[in-house]
Amino acid sequence: MVSKIDQIYKTQPVGKDHLLPSCIGFGMLDARRTRIEPPEDKSGEPILNVSYVTREGDLVYKVRLEKEFCYVEEFFEGRLISGAKSTTLKKAFTQNFLCWSSNPRFRKMIDKIMRDRNVSLVRPGQYGFRSVFFPEGLIFFLRLPVVPYDRMAEIEPKLRDISSHVFIDGIYGGEVIASGQGLVTHYFARFIDFIATLWNLEETLDLIFEQGLVPLYPQMGLYILDPADAVPGSFKVYLGEEGTKMEAYGHLLDRPGDIDVIQAQELIMSGIHQMKRVKNGQPAQLN
Repeated sequence: MVSKIDQIYKTQPVGKDHLLPSCIGFGMLDARRTRIEPPEDKSGEPILNVSYVTREGDLVYKVRLEKEFCYVEEFFEGRLISGAKSTTLKKAFTQNFLCWSSNPRFRKMIDKIMRDRNVSLVRPGQYGFRSVFFPEGLIFFLRLPVVPYDRMAEIEPKLRDISSHVFIDGIYGGEVIASGQGLVTHYFARFIDFIATLWNLEETLDLIFEQGLVPLYPQMGLYILDPADAVPGSFKVYLGEEGTKMEAYGHLLDRPGDIDVIQAQELIMSGIHQMKRVKNGQPAQLN
């Protein structure tokens, strides 16, 4: 299996003078279904029809490339679920990807990969929008906190075993900061960032869990992040159970551009305050 992003999304020639990505979103190019139609008028350009399919061969996308427009249709379980039209393939697919939250294939995949696993799909961004990419569709950072700090010695051989099959973006120092019961606790940690796309997200998670990299402790599970929430300077506050030592917590990485410990603690305390306001029937305060 090859799953390095730059290798997955290399272009392939299809027909005369056409280069198309090997994979787009959920689909892999199926050269057997490629058809070139003559133009409607003699002075026009040929019309290219291509299909993208799942690993099992089920149709995902139909693409029709004309001189001035590109048409994209997406299928799920044999039925048409969405479509888009634009001047380029990239623009048409980007329009289609913007409907990711209601996409039944995406929701089915997420339900499957999270079932009986210590995985959190983190709501992206301030307004819940995910970053959209072409041809990947969606890119995910899979962040694994490693606590205690010296557990890396146990994990490193397993990472080497899967390093040719998954994309590891980086391993960083840092800490898990938790607040609850009037106390703030700092757990020194390492953080492993994997990267996956729609095409190989399920496969990547399967490999990570098969290696036993993810512990059962809920706050130390695998976190699926939008790229905008994984870059230096970003900081997510996670809410736990009220009355415990982890009423709220966050992952503070030690990278250039990341916030400092004081700022992280203030954000966590604000998260607890907001949680209590909502529980008491008061509206959350906007920062």
